[in-house]
Amino acid sequence: MHVLIITALINCSTNITLVITLTCVVLFAILYNYIFNMSITPKKYDKLEVSVVYKGTNPSAKRSQEWIANSLISLMKEKMLEQITVKEIMESSDLSRQTFYQVFDSKEEVLEYYMDKLFEEYLKRCKTDDIKNLCDAGKIFFEFFHQNEIFIEALAHNQKICILQKKCHEYLQNEQFMKFTHAAIHNPQEKSFSSAFVTAGLIGMLVVWIKSGKPISTDELADLVCRITNTPVST
Repeated sequence: MHVLIITALINCSTNITLVITLTCVVLFAILYNYIFNMSITPKKYDKLEVSVVYKGTNPSAKRSQEWIANSLISLMKEKMLEQITVKEIMESSDLSRQTFYQVFDSKEEVLEYYMDKLFEEYLKRCKTDDIKNLCDAGKIFFEFFHQNEIFIEALAHNQKICILQKKCHEYLQNEQFMKFTHAAIHNPQEKSFSSAFVTAGLIGMLVVWIKSGKPISTDELADLVCRITNTPVST
């Protein structure tokens, strides 16, 4: 499988730097997700998912959440998350410090909220588009997150891409386009690793693409996904 990936990349790209980088990203995705799944027990993993984000319908509270999240992302473009204080976030959003703890428990929870909203919007987009193959799915993925590249760049600047990979796997592992990667999968464990490979790879490619100045189109990037995974394109 590793040889297939590397061969496909070399044959389908004229940018050798992008080839090498994408190869490392995709192979690292397998290793990272294997270690992540093997080292975190279900009990510990459940603990990571606990959230006290405000889930009510109060318009004022929901608006405050949006302002706080947007302020944090804006600040993350200039500073590391660990260096950003709640005071700075609230001054930027023009809200009181007390408001923060009425709707969030921590800065990390604000990121969770923002990503949940992002993936909910993405899934709505997927349901309105005709996805016939992995290339269709990849194109929608790259187009959507390209529109949110400021957030991607902020996460990359803060070395928090692993959080986005985890959230991507959480939301997309059972979605329609995953079926295009499961043709040779024999059991649930292999399916889990396959989904982790695809989601981490998509995020990794997205980050490299943005950082390298987007040298190819989203269509070409999606087509590259199919060639990397040896997934046929339906006609």
